[in-house]
Amino acid sequence: MAGYAQTRTLLAAGIDVVRLNMSHGDHPLHDTTYLDIRTAAAGLGRDAGIMVNLQGPKIRLGRFSSTGPIIWPSATGSRSPSGMRRALARSAPPPSPVCPGMPVSETRC
Repeated sequence: MAGYAQTRTLLAAGIDVVRLNMSHGDHPLHDTTYLDIRTAAAGLGRDAGIMVNLQGPKIRLGRFSSTGPIIWPSATGSRSPSGMRRALARSAPPPSPVCPGMPVSETRC
């Protein structure tokens, strides 16, 4: 995160919305950053919007039986730039649409 001084500099330069990415850092850091934004904006006599990016779903592969690196030789003999094939993960199907006024318990519009 930028810290108070850099946040104040950016606000003084004219930004009016600050984005917080909740995928990185922890709650105490986000709280400090939020307070830095509000304090710096108030000190400059201006408002600042805070846009929060919520963390998306995490795709988990599960546990592998090996404790060492997992290397999959490619069927064609080619490898990725890292020298390994990637482990593919299948995620759940996307959620069904949510319509205005729809109870959360319903699954379709």
